[in-house]
Amino acid sequence: MFRKGEIAVLVEDAKESMKDHEPLRKNTHVEFDRQLSFGDRLADKFADFAGSGRFIALFTAEFFLDCDEIHPSYGEPFNPYPFMAFKVKTICTS
Repeated sequence: MFRKGEIAVLVEDAKESMKDHEPLRKNTHVEFDRQLSFGDRLADKFADFAGSGRFIALFTAEFFLDCDEIHPSYGEPFNPYPFMAFKVKTICTS
């Protein structure tokens, strides 16, 4: 809890900041972003992309292209074991 007089000091500081048109708090996001390592920034960018609608659309298109590749109507398939490759891709993404 606050000691006697601490709240009065905080109120005075807030009034002084308001007179000078200064913010009461610092922007902690800027300070936090400065401390991030290269790997942290890379992981954030990848997470932003992996959660986007663009990624979901690309992944869905690739999934259906793989399903279409397995279909036997094209004659001799490019891959003699298409279901195995499809299973591995599906398992790796889950």
